[in-house]
Amino acid sequence: MKVAKFPKVISNKKKTMILGAFSTFHNGHKILLDIAKSFKKPIIMIIMKSPSSLPNKRNKNFSSLETRLQQFANVGIDEVIVIDFDKKIQNTDGFEFAKMLKEKYNVERFVVGKNFNMGKNASFTSKDLKEKFPSTIISKIHKINEISLSTSLLSEMIQLGDVDLIKKYTPFYFSLNVRVKPDKTFSILDTISPHSGIYAAWAIVNDVKYWAICRISSSGKHELYVEDLLVKNRGFDVSIEFVNKIRIVIREDFDKIIEKDKKDAINFLKNDL
Repeated sequence: MKVAKFPKVISNKKKTMILGAFSTFHNGHKILLDIAKSFKKPIIMIIMKSPSSLPNKRNKNFSSLETRLQQFANVGIDEVIVIDFDKKIQNTDGFEFAKMLKEKYNVERFVVGKNFNMGKNASFTSKDLKEKFPSTIISKIHKINEISLSTSLLSEMIQLGDVDLIKKYTPFYFSLNVRVKPDKTFSILDTISPHSGIYAAWAIVNDVKYWAICRISSSGKHELYVEDLLVKNRGFDVSIEFVNKIRIVIREDFDKIIEKDKKDAINFLKNDL
């Protein structure tokens, strides 16, 4: 997958463009991707560098830009253009912006969800896009028990500690890319955090996957326990994939990893192999 910062053009080939906020990649987006793949053209996406900067977003980002780009590469996106949601973009007319995208990136057709909108005051809808660009494909909304599947819904699951549900509604685990300090602690800065508790997780370091336990603390000083990883007195960069919660922590005196947590983590992760 090739990545560039807007307004750079990566290639002049005819493309299918998927439009959306893409704060994360869930099963509703997978429907859009499957539609786009059916046209046998390179697939391009425009994504916001920081989705939390959008007017309708009130929480922190669901995941980091690094995590999202890795996920888009894994599902087969060919090109991603990263854009900053600045004042100029915010005040651009939706039709004019779509027209610019079509011409600049040689877009043969757009693929969007039914509830898609863009442009100043989010006034340019999927219906408008179809009217102005008839080749546009509009997909149905993916629902869970009559509730639209959305990043905000997934965020609620994470913040309640229900990390195991994420893999049910997305192709991926909820992941954090962090720097772990020599004392095995780390901070979560710009993304949402699971509820304080103990979690079974995979820790991916230098493309090697280790079984791990992650302690999310209400104090903000989180801990990653990786028994098989020899890190000595140095920190390391890691991608943490949350598989299942072992237990939620409410009281401060229970906010530590115990031997039973290690046994429970191994059992959860065995079932994930």
